[in-house]
Amino acid sequence: MSDSEPIDPLIEEGFEYLREGRFDKALEVGHKLYVLQHSSAFEIMALAFAAMDRLDDAIAALEDGVGKVPDAWRLWQLLGNCYSNKQRYDASENAYRRALECPDADTDSVYLNLAVVCTRENKHAEASDWLSHVTADELEIVGQATYVWLLNNLEQYAESVATCQRLIAAAEAADADDEDLAPLYAEHAVALWKSQPGSDAARAEAWRAIELDKGAERALWVIRELEGKTSDTTKYFRVLVEGVWMEPFEDGAGIPGFYTSYDVVADTQEEAFELLRRFEPPEVRDSLTISECEVVEDCPGERHGVYRTVGYSFFFPDEES
Repeated sequence: MSDSEPIDPLIEEGFEYLREGRFDKALEVGHKLYVLQHSSAFEIMALAFAAMDRLDDAIAALEDGVGKVPDAWRLWQLLGNCYSNKQRYDASENAYRRALECPDADTDSVYLNLAVVCTRENKHAEASDWLSHVTADELEIVGQATYVWLLNNLEQYAESVATCQRLIAAAEAADADDEDLAPLYAEHAVALWKSQPGSDAARAEAWRAIELDKGAERALWVIRELEGKTSDTTKYFRVLVEGVWMEPFEDGAGIPGFYTSYDVVADTQEEAFELLRRFEPPEVRDSLTISECEVVEDCPGERHGVYRTVGYSFFFPDEES
């Protein structure tokens, strides 16, 4: 396969489309790279297919790729990820082991993924063994969050607390993005909750994660568990709320309004609204109103609280019809 310099901008274009969520365009670039016989074609196409929930197509692209470029460790690792997500665990482990045989493989990343697939199989001793080969500090921040998630799943809570504290300090010093840092705070909350029952520290770390990313699922879970409210009359609500943002996006512009939605378990619509209000910045809470509210189902006995939330859809009032 050719690795000639002139097609580097095309490769970057493909990955930029992936970052933007423009997966059809990424596939077009992947096809062009395939015609040019460049190995990045398989990775770009597979990532696009996977993001579109077309895992079988992603696997087909990667199986073609590793057949043509058998020493490309990234393709083997991505193939292992796709197999794992299809619950083809033996095939996944074999793909990761093949990745380790490739020259220049990022072994920390591959060992981490081997630990993940073993955890999914409930092979905790093997998962712990693979994880022992990983140097957490050398992982990208997304991998670091996965690392401490594994420690928590393996009930290694004391090590998780110490690792989270070290990684969070380093990530903050490096000015990591909020959405990348939030999972580390969330896993720190899990570890504190499990290792220090009754401590307020877990609650504080969970809310810190929410401040950085209000949709941080593990933090949502910890908050629900710590609050611990259940009842026999619980319902699952889907609530669309409207509000006014705290400031203009740029000087001279008006202050935008926004919509955002929540899935909340509560007894009443009023309780659901009070529970979700806490997840918005303090400056906008008084502006919130319910735009739509749907009872999805009855769910007696489920923990009260927020289960899911999404980002914002902004608008300027004078643009509304």
